[in-house]
Amino acid sequence: MRVDEHGRKITNIDGQEVVIIDGVEVSMTMPVEQAKKHIDASAERNIVEIHDIPDWRAMMPIAIVGGGPSLIETLPELRKFKLKMACGSVYDFLVKNGVIPNYCVVCDPDPIMARYITLAHPDTLFLVASMCAPEVYDVIEASGAKMARWHVGGSFEDNNKTYGEKTIALGGGCTVATRAMVIADCLGFQNQHLFGLDSCITPDRHHAYEFVDPEAEKFKKVLDIYVGTDKFTVADYMMGQIFDFQMVLKTIGNKVQFTVHGEGALKSIMNQARLIMESDKNG
Repeated sequence: MRVDEHGRKITNIDGQEVVIIDGVEVSMTMPVEQAKKHIDASAERNIVEIHDIPDWRAMMPIAIVGGGPSLIETLPELRKFKLKMACGSVYDFLVKNGVIPNYCVVCDPDPIMARYITLAHPDTLFLVASMCAPEVYDVIEASGAKMARWHVGGSFEDNNKTYGEKTIALGGGCTVATRAMVIADCLGFQNQHLFGLDSCITPDRHHAYEFVDPEAEKFKKVLDIYVGTDKFTVADYMMGQIFDFQMVLKTIGNKVQFTVHGEGALKSIMNQARLIMESDKNG
């Protein structure tokens, strides 16, 4: 009798290898050594591994990329990721820096969004909300890039009234970043790495890039908030993003692993959430 690399007890009865599981003898269809020869032979063929096909998503890491100031510092780290999902207005900035996203989520209904995706690349699949302006669809269609439509969800009542009962609408809150997290989860990505999702501004930067129309896009209101003892300056819509991220954590945080890259309010929230979880575990 021997023990294999998985800790199973294997014995030999009349030339046939038998696995002993909980005291029950289970014969194998062929000797292990013969199966090993088959494995070695298949390795010599030029066949793609299952985890390398596009359909494989189990714990495959994906970078969800927003346009926060920290993205400038974390770009080298971002480049290491095979799969990247851009959040709306960050798209052209990424392409200009040699990063071609696999996906780009767009949900802002303002026509100005079309001016942030002027470098639409054929290798990007654009996931465009049905409420986006026609100008956004026009730019993507003209580029020849691939596109899929989705619906921004709210309450069940509103969804049914707006789209009909048989239409799938996706939740996620008021900003493209948290919507992208939900979409990534729906696509099967449960190992999400968040880049440029700061939910705050710095003294000299509001994003990693400039606004295409500074006058139209200037913040209506800016305020200081605290996450624990950490102080952050945020625009009004970023407050919504912070609350939405906490909602996303409560909704899918039990199955999705989030890693925040770069400093900011969102990272502080993650740190606070971990402290609370550790405290709950310890009673």
